[in-house]
Amino acid sequence: MVLDPGNGGPEVGSAYGSQDGGSYISEKNANLEIAKRVKYLLEGAGYRVILTRESDTRAYTVPDSQANAAFSGTRADLQGRVDIANAAEADIFVSIHNNGSSDGAQRGTEVWYSSDRPFADQSLKLAKEVLDSLVIQLRGAGYSTTNRGIKDGAHFRVFQGQSFPLFVLGRPRMAPRPTRATNMPGVLGETLFLSNASEGALLRNGAILDAIAMGYKDGIARYFAWVDGGR
Repeated sequence: MVLDPGNGGPEVGSAYGSQDGGSYISEKNANLEIAKRVKYLLEGAGYRVILTRESDTRAYTVPDSQANAAFSGTRADLQGRVDIANAAEADIFVSIHNNGSSDGAQRGTEVWYSSDRPFADQSLKLAKEVLDSLVIQLRGAGYSTTNRGIKDGAHFRVFQGQSFPLFVLGRPRMAPRPTRATNMPGVLGETLFLSNASEGALLRNGAILDAIAMGYKDGIARYFAWVDGGR
């Protein structure tokens, strides 16, 4: 399987705290720390795991000679994550994120999938298992997270009357800019809100990070048990 720690390098994502005050944590670093802990747990259970990045970098950096407005660094990075999963012939793709909002009161845990892929049923099952396990583990660790539910990324954004999917889970596009899509079921987890002061602080807590990692591990294991059991 492929675990995808979201963001990286110049793509910071959301953030919590003050860099001057020593409380600062960026989403890119929180995502990577969680992904490494999930990888450790899954490998201990006998799974083969690949990370799309293992340090504070993009998964793929477009060469300067190829950079242009139609092929931005962000888009190349996202495409690179998809390509890593496909090259590995992964069984599943799990993108690990934490949330952010202009509304600091927003809180809780949600998981995204895409309803318009050939393996949508498998992705939905994976999303449900991961979400349920994350909620159970966070509550067991002492944080009563809000279950924000399963979100469908098939119509993640609408611009000028055109619907765009959540890139790393979405369908391939041919025009105006071709994209390649994952060849396997996938989900994207948004564990907690860094823009919420309480949840941002929790992402500095080792016990909470362990609970999140266990949530991903348990959810993935339950998904594979369902697959192996003939669904």
